[in-house]
Amino acid sequence: MGVQLTPRRVWAVGAVLVAVAATGACGGQSSGGTSPPACTWPAAFDGTDATTGACRAARYYLSCLGADGSGEHCPSDDPTRCSESAPTPGVTYSDCENQCGPDEYALVCGAVGSGSGPQPPDTCRTLAPNPGGSVAACCPCEPATE
Repeated sequence: MGVQLTPRRVWAVGAVLVAVAATGACGGQSSGGTSPPACTWPAAFDGTDATTGACRAARYYLSCLGADGSGEHCPSDDPTRCSESAPTPGVTYSDCENQCGPDEYALVCGAVGSGSGPQPPDTCRTLAPNPGGSVAACCPCEPATE
């Protein structure tokens, strides 16, 4: 049997494809285990929208090195690893670097094969294009509310 593609896996594959094209595009800020200041984004990007390809935010956009020399790129809320399963089963990934700045969050819009879909806001820095159909960007954190 093959791998069953769920919406979550399709989103993860799209994020990986976006990231493969985006290596080094956002300045390669090292996450180094140090937490950047708190960052908030619009609630619309929390990933609760069931629409395939809706924009989803995460605290980091990571570029990680695989033990086999491959790379993994993903949005994640953990600065040390991707939240989804590894794209290559059995390969471990380390040395993750946040591609967004400490005052930015990661945003991925669209899905593999989705064609045109929602785009990141104009205030975001779009990462390298992805032929898979999704778009990744680094967006400025929203001001803290009291």
